[in-house]
Amino acid sequence: MRMHVLALEGVFDLGLSAVVDAFQTANELIEASKIAIEPFDVKIVAVRRRVRTSQGLLVPTYPIDRRMPDCVVVPAIGYKMPAPLEAALARSDVQDATQVLRDYARRDVTMSAACIGTFVMAESGLLNGHTATTTWWLAPLFRRRYPEVALEDSSMIVSSGPFVTAGAALGHMDLALWLIRQVSPQLASLTAQYLTGQKKVGASRADAEGHWALGSGQNSSTSTSRSFLPAPSAQRGAPNAQRPTPSAERRQLRA
Repeated sequence: MRMHVLALEGVFDLGLSAVVDAFQTANELIEASKIAIEPFDVKIVAVRRRVRTSQGLLVPTYPIDRRMPDCVVVPAIGYKMPAPLEAALARSDVQDATQVLRDYARRDVTMSAACIGTFVMAESGLLNGHTATTTWWLAPLFRRRYPEVALEDSSMIVSSGPFVTAGAALGHMDLALWLIRQVSPQLASLTAQYLTGQKKVGASRADAEGHWALGSGQNSSTSTSRSFLPAPSAQRGAPNAQRPTPSAERRQLRA
């Protein structure tokens, strides 16, 4: 799967790292456990030549090219209070990023964002008529700026049509695991175990012991691969969009 992580100037360090590290861990577990799926092809892309994180670290990025990804992830930018965030959203690079997102959406790319990254997605207008979540303390600002988006700020993960949003800073990890789960529930469970310490409920001994057993030369049972596109019940404009609670999502990841 071809993944683009769209990094903007001032990208939130924890959010960017959580997303990239989750997919890197998943790729390592694919190789170790012999799960029969293609690795994730992850690139950090940007609309400017140089991008620094909110802590001042230089991010190695690729320019936007003509090859469409299967999925784009928009991590948060590091502006946690309303006034600085609104100023950041008016920047030219953010506006250029919203055009990139609109181009992706026209090509049936799965669109995802976490924490304050949901503001960037909403700024594009793509979330109008859909359900979304965001970081809880900025919910009043989100509702004021984007009245056409049905906000569910009490949910950690919200899927609505081709859009998936996650709330709060640590929601970046929830979002990455959710996306991995759409490809392989088995891989998502293993990745969650390695990154969060959570063991799968009802796991086999080999799964519970991790890749040391699974990588010993015997192939593990293969999960059925899934499309990134959400289930038909959550397609564009569907009134009953999937809105799993944080606890339900974590139970799914351990299932």
